[in-house]
Amino acid sequence: MPPLSLLFACALFLCSNAGAAPQAASQAAMPDAPVEAWLDSVLVLVTGSAWCSAVLIDDQGTVATAYHCIASGRRPQLTTRDGQQVLARVVATAPREDLALLEAPELAGRPFLAVREASAQRGETVWALGHPFAPQADSSPLLAGTLQWSASRGVVSGVGDRLVQIDAALNPGNSGGPVVDQIGRIVGIASRRLSGDNVAFITPAQGLAALEDEPTKAALGGTWGASVVALQGMDIHAAPSLGAALQLGLRDRVLVRAGLLFPISQRWTALSLGSSSWAAGELATSLRLRAGRGRWSTTFDLGGACLLIEGVQAQIDEDAIHLWAAPTALRPGGVVAVGMAGSSLRVLVVHGEDGWTSMLGVDLGFPGTMGIF
Repeated sequence: MPPLSLLFACALFLCSNAGAAPQAASQAAMPDAPVEAWLDSVLVLVTGSAWCSAVLIDDQGTVATAYHCIASGRRPQLTTRDGQQVLARVVATAPREDLALLEAPELAGRPFLAVREASAQRGETVWALGHPFAPQADSSPLLAGTLQWSASRGVVSGVGDRLVQIDAALNPGNSGGPVVDQIGRIVGIASRRLSGDNVAFITPAQGLAALEDEPTKAALGGTWGASVVALQGMDIHAAPSLGAALQLGLRDRVLVRAGLLFPISQRWTALSLGSSSWAAGELATSLRLRAGRGRWSTTFDLGGACLLIEGVQAQIDEDAIHLWAAPTALRPGGVVAVGMAGSSLRVLVVHGEDGWTSMLGVDLGFPGTMGIF
């Protein structure tokens, strides 16, 4: 009779094989997701200096993306996986849902991804397709073959009234790209994320069907943002000033900005020269011309400005130093600016009591586009 320990070992071996066989069979029966085929329908979208993702949703060349990717109003350029580039036309927008539909007839007949009618379900597996940090893909040979046309997998974390939360990685450049289910149907369009890890949001795909049925376009739209501002007058009595400005871009063609600034070393300048002045506020409206796309996109602004000029006067006696504020004045002028990558160099010409004088300004976009409308 075999020892008891031998019988126990045999029984354990049989039980483990019996449990493993069905699992192996189950894994073999589950096909790998055809991510490579899905990515053929994904596009790179560039408007001005902004990089986003987009996706073909039918064989007629209809393209879906996020509204904030095309809110600037510039005609978007689309690039396919095999390198074809076309200019698309915006045919419908839904700013509140952050959705947009484009028309690119040159892409008719290419592979597309179907839009799923059913709502996303908490816990189901999804794939986010797109181009995270897309401009960096060509910055180093080390990154060749990565970033653009990439995929990340996750699950639906929550289903809200307007947005669906997922834990698949979404990063700058993924915006406007499709999030698909296990068989490649679009369940949503990448919209935004929070600063925490794996907390991202997509707009439900049902909004695309509604937009196709009743195509509407925002009558007026654009972006708004903020920048850090430095201004230095060319007059010897001018003190430098630092501050911040809010700017509103209407379709990337009209720019309205308002800034508040504070002086640096104005008392020292006044004590040295008898007086000092600086720009304490700015209100400007400019027309914008943009040249190029992507990384080297450059803006040229030309318009009018009104500056709030403040000053300090000083007098040094044998036994005292006197400082007093000069009268505040509003000065009209003009502005010319050249910008790239969210920052710009500006020249302002201001009319003062003694004629025209100039100021040199630097804007550093922080953090660039902050919102859309």
